[in-house]
Amino acid sequence: MPVPDRATACSAPRLQIQQKLIAALCLAFVFMIVEVVGGLMAHSLAIITDAAHLLSDVSGFAVAVLAAVWAKRKSQEHFSYGYHRVEVLGALASVMTVWLVTGLLLFEAIQRIITPEPVNGKLMFIIAVVGVGVNVVMLAILGHNHGPGSSCSHSHGNGHSHDHGHSHSHDHGGCSGHGHGGSKAATKRQLGPAGAPASHHACAHDHDHHHGGGGGGSVLAPAAASGGHDHSNMNMRGAIIHVIGDFVQSIGVAVAGALIWLHQDDPRWYIADPICTFMFAGLVLWTTRAILRDIGDVLMERVPRGLCIKTIHDDLSRVRGVESVSDLHVWSLTPGIPLLCAHVNLSSEADPTEVLHALTSHCRSLGIEHSTIQLMSCGMECEVC
Repeated sequence: MPVPDRATACSAPRLQIQQKLIAALCLAFVFMIVEVVGGLMAHSLAIITDAAHLLSDVSGFAVAVLAAVWAKRKSQEHFSYGYHRVEVLGALASVMTVWLVTGLLLFEAIQRIITPEPVNGKLMFIIAVVGVGVNVVMLAILGHNHGPGSSCSHSHGNGHSHDHGHSHSHDHGGCSGHGHGGSKAATKRQLGPAGAPASHHACAHDHDHHHGGGGGGSVLAPAAASGGHDHSNMNMRGAIIHVIGDFVQSIGVAVAGALIWLHQDDPRWYIADPICTFMFAGLVLWTTRAILRDIGDVLMERVPRGLCIKTIHDDLSRVRGVESVSDLHVWSLTPGIPLLCAHVNLSSEADPTEVLHALTSHCRSLGIEHSTIQLMSCGMECEVC
């Protein structure tokens, strides 16, 4: 069954965030071209390295915007999970491109250390100062997103949810059934003895989808679930961090350009340009490492950072009516969208619908909106529904 589309109750703030990212993308792209041309004219590797850092920003903005657009496309027959991982593929391509460009610049910087070449310090300084101004403008564009009503809070306590509970029990060897659990309170519930006993082979399979008044953005960690920050705001915060890095880098280029300009007649100062290239190349690699880590987490289906699978296992096992939990898996469809599946063995007196309701409610309290839970009775394996 395809993953249900998440609600977009706060589409206006999300659209505003996308518009800001697009504005920053256009400004960064234009100035990146200016830096490439100016760097070639000034014969400055430091400016071109700054342009490479801007390339990482441009690609990051573009991936965030395109991922938001593609994520809205409905699931299809061959892509039942939708197109959320387009973001991961785009981020991987952008990081590899930035690292390739940075590697080439480092190679050239080594050559400049060995054989210094003249650099136009005045032009280098002017471009860097303009870069400082551009970064200030980008910070102004991206920075005003925390006012009242400007962020999309993902709430599990006051949201609107749909509660559809049903299960099917059979007295023969096989079992099949679906239970759809919803709750207005995203807290774990301890269940009392159920009124109707389950059959020897009772199996419930849940696709849980919560339509919250706080919007459709999934979160990566429990802290995010309580803090009300969605994936769009994560993109915005990441963009601001990158722009701050650009701001610092532009100041460094301006200082190096000023030194070369003031000592234009002394060739020994030309070495300041490749030295800046080494420093800023390290900054580029440092700022992209977190992106590469997130890509690796998704591709290796790592448990989302901020979630502890042992704690989840223990919490699910303590739900009344649960004998044991096995085959528990927690992973990310894309950063910010965690998924869970598990086999749960029920006690003989447990009501599958109530147990499923409690289990999925606890998953939602952790920010896991899509959980698939197979219920089994009396410790006996049952066929997959």
